[in-house]
Amino acid sequence: MLARTLLLCVLLLGTAAVPAGARIVPGTGMAGVAIGDCEASVRGKLGRPGSVTRRSDFAGPSSNWRYSKRGLRVTFRSGASCQAVTAISTDRGFERTAEGIGKGSRRTTLRARLRGERCRTYRVPEPVRSCTLGAFRPGRVVTDFRIDSRARVSSVLVGIVID
Repeated sequence: MLARTLLLCVLLLGTAAVPAGARIVPGTGMAGVAIGDCEASVRGKLGRPGSVTRRSDFAGPSSNWRYSKRGLRVTFRSGASCQAVTAISTDRGFERTAEGIGKGSRRTTLRARLRGERCRTYRVPEPVRSCTLGAFRPGRVVTDFRIDSRARVSSVLVGIVID
């Protein structure tokens, strides 16, 4: 009986720590924001960003909204009818998948709970490890779980592959 009560308390505490809407949906988005949402929709869901930066790269101009308290970054590029979300990422533990995977999750837990992930090390100036859901093909949406040196998730990005 005591063990059941303790388990129930742990489960309740675990769910209370995650705010409503704090969800990573692989291939779709996170924090209630979906790939393709317009700026007005994101502002309605997340409020006013703490900072906005604009830049231009090989794919054209983009806007980056930062929500520091939640550890969210939202990237917009020109879409068919609006500035549309092309990527959303987090480096905080608020956002989790339905399986409970998010910042701080062990790589082994990620591999056990998610299906279809591919983990590898990329050799860019220094090695970068990540586990990815989705295909790296232009126009496709991928979900990337960056893995740190302790074999834990350090950040999560849901975004459209541009090149």
